[in-house]
Amino acid sequence: MLNEDLWILELKATAVSPLYTGENKLESQKRRKQGNLLPTRMSGDGFASISIFGAIRGYAEKIYKDAGTCDTGKDTKGCGRCLTCDMFGNLGRKGRVSFEDLKSVRPFDKVVERTVHPHIDRETGTLSAGKGASIELEEIVEGTELTGRIIIKNPTEKDIEVLNAALKAAEDNGIGGWTRRGKGRVKFEVTAKKVKWTNYKEQGAAEAKKLVSMK
Repeated sequence: MLNEDLWILELKATAVSPLYTGENKLESQKRRKQGNLLPTRMSGDGFASISIFGAIRGYAEKIYKDAGTCDTGKDTKGCGRCLTCDMFGNLGRKGRVSFEDLKSVRPFDKVVERTVHPHIDRETGTLSAGKGASIELEEIVEGTELTGRIIIKNPTEKDIEVLNAALKAAEDNGIGGWTRRGKGRVKFEVTAKKVKWTNYKEQGAAEAKKLVSMK
């Protein structure tokens, strides 16, 4: 066990190919969806965002399958005993690792473009005709920079190993949707910061001193 109470991994991600994140908030989806448009996710303050928790956990489970990690893709409850359940949690128990969504450095309208994709009929393998013949997709454009954090409570060296391995897998295999069509490729830069719970006490004391001294 490391001596620090917390490790914070500061992430900088650069889109190597366009990213499609999907919009999981129903109100926003209804408000922004028009016809066959598939909207990408927008943060409350107007930036493009993408969740990486599911992708990173999924890659970690695949990488450490030989160590007995469970497959939450098949069993959403999780076993509650394996390496990834300890780190990421399972149904009814919070994990030690928490994730912030990656958020674009520039505002949504500066990094998101719409592209049109033909809709292939699954039965015939030909282009669909008429209504629904194409899908309009909002994509975070190639070259976009996004930032976020991963916070690890009671960290171990194994945690750092697992997370870095999963991030490397994400670089090759992608995050978000439509990865089988080449979307979702990213390059991560990771900076680690060690934090103790006592650091927050010191920060609180410093802020209190400022407030007391204010006229």
